[in-house]
Amino acid sequence: MDVYQRSYCRPIETLVDIFQEYPDEIEYIFKPSCVPLMRCAGCCNDEALECVPTSESNVTMQTCKCSCKNTDSRCKARQLELNERTC
Repeated sequence: MDVYQRSYCRPIETLVDIFQEYPDEIEYIFKPSCVPLMRCAGCCNDEALECVPTSESNVTMQTCKCSCKNTDSRCKARQLELNERTC
């Protein structure tokens, strides 16, 4: 019975990559890069059934969102133009 209780469809704490939740924010570095969230997982007794949430709630966690101090404009101002001497 212990195996059944651990394997049936239920919320399980899962480490979720922040980039999976916010894929459009690739220019940032998040610390930590993953957070523990409850996700539905497990087996159903029928192949026609799927383990999905019946309700959801928002969770607020404190993370750091870091970005590069050097913007494109600052980097371009410091670039050197090199002369091509050989091919």
